[in-house]
Amino acid sequence: FEYIPFAKPNFDMPNFVANILSLYRPYRIIDRYHLFPGIVKERIVIEFVGSNDKIGWKSFYLKHTPSKPDIMPPFLILHQARFPFQYSFVTLGQINSDFFRKLIVKLCKSPNDIENLLIDNPFKTKPLFLRLDFYKYKFSAPKQLFEQGLWWDRQLVGTSQVLDCSQIQ
Repeated sequence: FEYIPFAKPNFDMPNFVANILSLYRPYRIIDRYHLFPGIVKERIVIEFVGSNDKIGWKSFYLKHTPSKPDIMPPFLILHQARFPFQYSFVTLGQINSDFFRKLIVKLCKSPNDIENLLIDNPFKTKPLFLRLDFYKYKFSAPKQLFEQGLWWDRQLVGTSQVLDCSQIQ
């Protein structure tokens, strides 16, 4: 069972499946590949929002991460996008990582340099202020998806202090 991420320890496996597993288990050719091998049903996601006046805020939506509730999650076969992999550590408590610091600097100083990470860049130049909004995301109910076109159900769970981009080094 330890090699099948979706199998639960109390799951009664049919004999023919157990026999197949016993054939490859000694060779360890099928194993958990990813650091988080199970399907995550909900998670905390950071949404970066910028402003030029601290009143009107615009979101920097990042590719390969949950974002706008009506955007379908990407379906990637045999590809692990490195950006969400690194980004996922930030919401697990490694907020002082070099990766995260560089991302904030780029969003404040030159967001056009990282346009390939963004769904769209809401600023023609760069924002004067940046804030981090923390959302709890989970997949929406089928009814929400089919009736409203919403893939994600999200709830704001926290907001950072406003960062003055002129002070970011």
